[in-house]
Amino acid sequence: MATNKESVFSSTLNYTAVSFVNADSTTAKTIFTPDSTDGGALMQINVTSSDTSDVLMQVNVVDGGAVSRLLGTVNVPTLSGTDGLAPSIDILSALDATGLPLIAGRQNDGSLLVKGGESVTVNPTVAVTATFTVDIIPQGGDYNV
Repeated sequence: MATNKESVFSSTLNYTAVSFVNADSTTAKTIFTPDSTDGGALMQINVTSSDTSDVLMQVNVVDGGAVSRLLGTVNVPTLSGTDGLAPSIDILSALDATGLPLIAGRQNDGSLLVKGGESVTVNPTVAVTATFTVDIIPQGGDYNV
């Protein structure tokens, strides 16, 4: 049986930064769709918010059949990453801090493995307050085997 003797690393950056405003309501937006053959890894999902209210953000994995499965919901505190006081939030890291068992597909470095044909989406549980914005900047890449 043939064996790959080379280490496989995420070698191609692949992610989509998105913003949420009031008009987006709670519609999920895709932030990561890895290579359809080899898959990829999502390392971080950084969130900043100019909203003067806390925002609950959901992280979902969508399979090839368009079935969305909730990984978890994370609180993004008021003005995170925008006022110089509250830092931006890595909501992927925060999923483990909620007392949930380690998520299937998570690696020791905290990255989330996503197979080809799947994608990762995020959405607020309620619409962002009018005139404010929540920005999502993920960091991920494709595996090239």
